Amino acid sequence: MNKKEKLMKTAIRLFVKQGFENTPTSQITEEAGIASGTLFYHFNTKEKLISETYDYIVKNIHESISKDLSVKKGIEATLFKVWCNLLHWGLNHEEEHIFLEKFFNSGFASDHTIAKFHKAFSELMDLMKQGTENKILKEWEPEVLFEVCRHIYFVFREHFSTCKKIDNKDLSASFEVFWDAVKR
Repeated sequence: MNKKEKLMKTAIRLFVKQGFENTPTSQITEEAGIASGTLFYHFNTKEKLISETYDYIVKNIHESISKDLSVKKGIEATLFKVWCNLLHWGLNHEEEHIFLEKFFNSGFASDHTIAKFHKAFSELMDLMKQGTENKILKEWEPEVLFEVCRHIYFVFREHFSTCKKIDNKDLSASFEVFWDAVKR
């Protein structure tokens, strides 16, 4: 792990624990064991650190949910795979998930950052657009369908975080809630 990643990972842990406003950059560098000049070399401001950390997490989610996708299997099957990958990511990356939750509920989330989130998942947005055009999904904008998915994900990720084990039955049942919300 390079110094920039170490700073972001330390920042994630501290932002989750203390909040964005209550975490000074000096604490991040001290706990990361990296000089403060190095932090400001990579991120000119704390806001830039938060923004780039958000981008880093979004990139990691995208890589995780895009694994083994094949639209050839159909929209419902592809969305089910995305759903399973997303839930597994959320359950295996608790601090990053909580960071995103805090981020979306803070003053740092803006129309621009939400648009960046949607752009990072353009393949998924295209799939949702295709589903709408083929009259499989409701006639909503892909961004609306995506936000429905995101909010239902937050609910089930929270629910499943207390379970010792999640099986395919649980994943299928949670997907059914999402699918019922977006299918025609």
